[in-house]
Amino acid sequence: MKIIALSVALTAMTTVAAFGGDVPFASPAPPSPGRPNGSDLISLADLMVVMQLRHIKLWYAGKSEDWNLVSYEIDRIRETLTRAAFLYTNIPVEYIEAVGGPLAGMHEAVAAKNSGKFLQSYSDLTTACNSCHSAAQVGFLQIRTPTSSPFSDEVYEKVKQHFTEKELADLTLAVAAINAWNRLNVITGQEAGEWTAQWAS
Repeated sequence: MKIIALSVALTAMTTVAAFGGDVPFASPAPPSPGRPNGSDLISLADLMVVMQLRHIKLWYAGKSEDWNLVSYEIDRIRETLTRAAFLYTNIPVEYIEAVGGPLAGMHEAVAAKNSGKFLQSYSDLTTACNSCHSAAQVGFLQIRTPTSSPFSDEVYEKVKQHFTEKELADLTLAVAAINAWNRLNVITGQEAGEWTAQWAS
C-alpha cells in the first residue's frame, strides 16, 4: 500500500509536468550562454519527486536522531532547490529563500542535537513547500509530515554493516525512485525498451 500511495502521488506530479503550460513555474529559462538546452532538462516535476523522497527520508532521520544523515539530507535538499532555481528561473526568488530559514534551523538542530528545534524547522520547511505549490497553481500537491516510511528499517539496519550513511542515503533514494517509476510505467502501459551495449558506453 505504501508503494501504491507513492505511485499515485508521482502520477499526479507527472500529469502536472505534461501540462507545463498551466504551471507558471514549469517553463525552463530561455536559451542563453552557459545554460543547458531546455529540451534536455529534467522536468521541474521530476526534481520535486526527488525532493519529496528526501523530505520523507529527512523526517525519519530526524525522528531517529541520526544527525549525520539529517545533515546530509539537508544539503541534498538545498542542492536540488538550487538546481531548480537555476534551471527554472520563473520560480519567484522569495519561494526559494523561504526554505533557507528552515534548512538553517535544522542545521542548528544538528549542531545542538536538538529534536525540538528539528521538528519546528521541519514543519516550517513543509509549510514553505506548500506555499510554493499554491503559488504555482498546483496547491493540490500538499506534502505533510510522513505517517509511514517507504524505507525498510530492518533492511536498513542490516546494510549499515556494509555501507556508510551517505552511501545508504544514495542507494535508498535510487532504489525508491527506480521502483516508483517502474510502477508508473506499468500503470500507464509503457513498454520496456531493449537494452543494448551502446547505452552502457
